[in-house]
Amino acid sequence: MKVGVIGLGSMGTGLSKRLKALNVDLILYNRTLDKAKNLTAALNAQCAESVEEVTKANPDYIAIFVSDDIAFLPLFTSSKGLLNCTPETTIVNMATITPSTSQIANGMLKERGIQYLESPVMGSGPDFETGSQVVFLGGTKELAEKSTEFVKLFASKWHYVGEVPKAMVLKLAANGLWVGFAPLLGEVVATLEAWNIPKETIKEITNGTWLEFGIDRIWKRAFDKEVTPPRFKGRLAGKDMRYLAEAASIKGLPQHIFNSMAKVYEEAAIQGYADRDYPLVMRYLVEQAQKVKHTQPL
Repeated sequence: MKVGVIGLGSMGTGLSKRLKALNVDLILYNRTLDKAKNLTAALNAQCAESVEEVTKANPDYIAIFVSDDIAFLPLFTSSKGLLNCTPETTIVNMATITPSTSQIANGMLKERGIQYLESPVMGSGPDFETGSQVVFLGGTKELAEKSTEFVKLFASKWHYVGEVPKAMVLKLAANGLWVGFAPLLGEVVATLEAWNIPKETIKEITNGTWLEFGIDRIWKRAFDKEVTPPRFKGRLAGKDMRYLAEAASIKGLPQHIFNSMAKVYEEAAIQGYADRDYPLVMRYLVEQAQKVKHTQPL
């Protein structure tokens, strides 16, 4: 099997390391070429200097890891992009993008006879290296079943969701639950402290309830020890909430909560939290609250 990887951040690097450990033939591309050269030298893999070079290598699968729609669409609209693949190559999109953009890419590839599989994951880069990713598959059922030969190399669980863009919608919904909890808890903690109630009190009263695990998981990353490098950056959390709002909007649903959560992350990003671990939005909210002069008597 030969695999191309486009985008060598934490996720693309994690997948590349995993596949190389399994002796998979690799060709790697990154927009910042030095990053690709360094990784390919470390893994003894092939370095591509363009997306076109990846397509010409005729890999069985090309996995995409880019940050957003803006980085994703040029891979398909460029005259030297992924539309030049042969039908033997399956495009596996692991980037978290809007459902509408995923549909556009699927349509463009379909016209060329190229297969497209949504394959967003729930874990982080290190989860690729341990083969413990959880993957959502979107596309034809036949393609999803065929592509398990690739998916099983890095995932412990995979779920076929349905046609494009259902896997992307599910991924955004799942992310929304995780990253949406941090601003909510942060605002709760900020309110407690404003009333001179120790923030740890909320942990004490939720111990033994279903909330205990979720609170403990992000509390440590927000207040005890900052995770570096971040498992999931704050700006990407805000982006995903905006994308989830768009998914709701397409179906005519209100998006009050999604957009509010996105706004909190965007405000935190402006204050220096953009590339820090997303639970730190809780620390940001507490810091903002501490700047407010509380004049009302308790």
